[in-house]
Amino acid sequence: MWKARFAGQAPQVDGVVKLFGEARPATLVPARVIESFDYDLSAWSLVPPPARKLKYVNPKVERLSPS
Repeated sequence: MWKARFAGQAPQVDGVVKLFGEARPATLVPARVIESFDYDLSAWSLVPPPARKLKYVNPKVERLSPS
């Protein structure tokens, strides 16, 4: 969970946006508000998660001898 704000929020006056999902510090991400409270919002990041690196496994190849 990230503590964020949207463009219309002042840092010392308004509440925060609790952002769930993928994000990096100091970047702008598209998000969808999923819940609102008195002064705060909860939002879900619309950025897809990064692709996982797959580990390449070289299978052992055995030579078949003719029967």
